[in-house]
Amino acid sequence: GCTEAIVGGEDEFYALADNGLIGHFVKSGSDYIINQEFNIVVADDDGNPYTYSGLGHDIATGEFYLVSDQSGEHQEDKLIILNGDLSVKAVHSITYAGESDNSIHTYDAQGVQFYDGNIFVLSEKFTKILQLNLSGEIMAVIDLSEQDVRLPSDFVIKDGLFYIIGDHEDHEPVPPISIFEVDD
Repeated sequence: GCTEAIVGGEDEFYALADNGLIGHFVKSGSDYIINQEFNIVVADDDGNPYTYSGLGHDIATGEFYLVSDQSGEHQEDKLIILNGDLSVKAVHSITYAGESDNSIHTYDAQGVQFYDGNIFVLSEKFTKILQLNLSGEIMAVIDLSEQDVRLPSDFVIKDGLFYIIGDHEDHEPVPPISIFEVDD
């Protein structure tokens, strides 16, 4: 599959492919070598495995967080919580208690981050960030400037700032990184 996310630190990292394969890499001298592979298999009601577009990690608990990225507005997305050994701990439907004009499942996830006890999901379609609690409920929707971020591709949160990069194709110049400060 296509690499969708990398999380980790100086001596190790985890790389996620869109098909649910996670590789654990460890530093060996000046290189990184694959230590282990994990195949995350969570399927919808029809038995079709989910695809993913990001991986969050809580360093304190060791838990990992995936958000499925289904293609249809009537296909329910899921928050999948993995234990530190990458076994499935919980699967929650993504929900929203407020009113919505359309399906809440059309956002097109492009990145997932764990920060300050919440899961944040970058929406390519709406240029917004969704803030989810650990039960999968959308608690807030953070608007971003579409002029600053064209086709958002991935992001990271550091010290309360959101660093977002846009998508590009091989023939296009690399897009700039946009930095947003979000009020609590």
